[in-house]
Amino acid sequence: MLGVFIGFFAWLSFDLKKVIDHSKNERMVLYNLACLDKLNTSITYIERNQKPYLIQRNNTNNIVRIEQGYQIANEALKELKKTCGNQFLACSEVSILDSLMKEKRKASNKIIFLSQNKQPELALDLINSKADSLLIESFILQYSKLYKNQRDQLLKVQFLNQQQNANANKLLVLISVITIIFFGFSMWWLLMQITQKDTLLQENQSYIETINNNNAAIKELQLQEHQLAQSLKHSNELLEGKVNNQTQLIIDVFERIKQVHIGTDSNLNIVYANGKIEDLFGVDSQKLMGKPIWDFLFPLAGDPLTKLLKDTRPVVGKSNLEFIHPQNGKWYDASIYYAENGVSMIIRNINKNKLDELDLQKSRQMYEFISKANEIILHAKRADDLFSQICELSVSYSDILFTWIGVPDAITQIVKPIIWAGKGADYLTAIRNITTTDVPTGRGPSGKAIREGIHYYCNDIEHDPAMEIWRDEALSRGFKSSIALPIKTNGKVVAALTMYAATAFYFTNEQVGLLLNVSENISFALQSFYNDGQRKISELQLLKLSQAIEQSSASVAISDLEGKIEYVNPAFCNLTGYSVDEAIGQNPRILKTGRTSEYEYLQLWQTLTDKKPWHGEFCNKKKNGDLYWEYAVISPIVNQNGEVTNYVAVKENITERKRLEEEQQRMTVDLLQRNKDLEQFSYMLSHNIRGPLTNILGLIMAVRNGLLKVDEELILEGISKSADSMDQVIKDVTEILQVRKYSIESKEDLDLSLVFDVVQKNLSNLITEKGAVIESDFSKANYLF
Repeated sequence: MLGVFIGFFAWLSFDLKKVIDHSKNERMVLYNLACLDKLNTSITYIERNQKPYLIQRNNTNNIVRIEQGYQIANEALKELKKTCGNQFLACSEVSILDSLMKEKRKASNKIIFLSQNKQPELALDLINSKADSLLIESFILQYSKLYKNQRDQLLKVQFLNQQQNANANKLLVLISVITIIFFGFSMWWLLMQITQKDTLLQENQSYIETINNNNAAIKELQLQEHQLAQSLKHSNELLEGKVNNQTQLIIDVFERIKQVHIGTDSNLNIVYANGKIEDLFGVDSQKLMGKPIWDFLFPLAGDPLTKLLKDTRPVVGKSNLEFIHPQNGKWYDASIYYAENGVSMIIRNINKNKLDELDLQKSRQMYEFISKANEIILHAKRADDLFSQICELSVSYSDILFTWIGVPDAITQIVKPIIWAGKGADYLTAIRNITTTDVPTGRGPSGKAIREGIHYYCNDIEHDPAMEIWRDEALSRGFKSSIALPIKTNGKVVAALTMYAATAFYFTNEQVGLLLNVSENISFALQSFYNDGQRKISELQLLKLSQAIEQSSASVAISDLEGKIEYVNPAFCNLTGYSVDEAIGQNPRILKTGRTSEYEYLQLWQTLTDKKPWHGEFCNKKKNGDLYWEYAVISPIVNQNGEVTNYVAVKENITERKRLEEEQQRMTVDLLQRNKDLEQFSYMLSHNIRGPLTNILGLIMAVRNGLLKVDEELILEGISKSADSMDQVIKDVTEILQVRKYSIESKEDLDLSLVFDVVQKNLSNLITEKGAVIESDFSKANYLF
């Protein structure tokens, strides 16, 4: 009997232990909820104090409250870390909340720092940034997930507690009855065994004490049950209030976030939509309540999003879909969170990020295009091959539909296509009237690029007035934007590369810059082709020049900056007598005779130092010592950097010319002397002829006028003498001129005093008539030869 009693109480203790364990579990879950509630209070405290207008005012108390909020959050997270790691709460979930709170703290520190340093605008930018919104959203989602989990755990624990408490109450009643019966039976048994040994009495007495103790324990358990029931009732009431507050807080937070948030029931009817839906899509959130989510999604995103919800909806999980709004053309992202009791959807405006992503994709394609284009340019040998490969490469990317290269006609100024690739080659037939002149048909991208020598692009063919002439043809082929790039050679536009894209506003500033690099590289390649052609021509000309120098009759010598001879042509060797080997490395001083002054050499080097050519004459000496004259032009050779690298002297043998010049100089002196003699004879004739002539004319005039009354014979005699004198003078002049015909070597002495006497005798009558007196002195120059 005693064994049965002990076993019964052991079983009873085990059931009571279960009651106590379930009570502990309930308290643990309640504690977790309390910590989560504390954490929620902290983030609410932080967000309420992190208001833009408060930050802008640099409210110190407000910043202190933010710090207090983070302190409360840290305490709550610290307690959650202690209690996690059991069947009710995973530590990994708490770690996610802790990480999000740390990131939020970093963002708040930046906001506080900017506010304290009087930079409220930057603080506001951080508050309104997408990063802060994503942190809040992620924190709320994680918090809501944990809170819902703990709430579900609490309901399960409470349910088990209720069952265990009911069982415990039944057991307590049974225990009471059994105890009474057993206690009565025990008393009767003790009375019957009163005469037994003292040892048995003591043993029974211990059993009685045990029973009494168990009764006391049972009463204590009953009291604990009552207290626990009251506590649970109070906790439930408190929890319901907290849940209501929490729900309202979550709704408040969802109203504050910048994204659209929609919640549905299990039938996918909308039960919640925040006010942001009106800002993004112009839809009243209240009018959506109770309506199927398809009514909202289909006009917004069409089939893809509705199909995703209908056909692929899992029991739990998440899916994403990006879509373009059919009216405003902006990009949005829909994050769909599935659960057993409905769907939660968050829609974000990702237009800027999407456009940036598309621009980045275009940039990657453009960089790839440039890389391959440069490779083509590097290996191209002809312009036609280069143009063809560039056009084919450009249309290999999906965004570029058509590319062509046109060149201007020098006479008609019409742009003629020479190479093209892509879809819509018949477009060239429709636009064949493009010109480079400033007329309507020349104001499109291709015409302007060639005419003005700069790139020109049209990012909206549909609305650009300059594209009116070609608009219909372009749009019918899907061309929405275009760009024309000039291709130059020797600084002159020789062609235009024109590309057409399938989307409007395709050519950004970055892409235009990259395409300009391509056109410049193409121009560089064409310049290289041109330079190669010119180089071959130059090489041929250089060969001709080399042959001309080698075969020239003028001597040519090239020296370095120190004057050492580096090259001489055959004419130099023939003139100087020095061979090529003898002349190379020598200084031109080997030809020096000393007849050129130092001053002339200084002038020569000064002229060359000024990078100007010097020209002059030298009297040089041959190898055998013979002298010769040469006319030299010495010029500096200047490289591309303007530096003098060599000197070249081109010299002509003028020895014979110098001899002729000396002969000519002697003849000139002789002519000058003869001119002087003629002047003297002219003076003499003027007097010797004019005197007798005057006498004759005077006598004739006097006779006519009847002024002289003398014998006519005397008059005739005077006329006859004067005529004889004139005749003699003429004879004398004739003899003198006859003498001057002979060369200078046939000279003879002439006595000037005798000549003067003859002249004076011939003019004696005239001298006497005029009463003139003539004196002469030839002591210092008596002879003329």
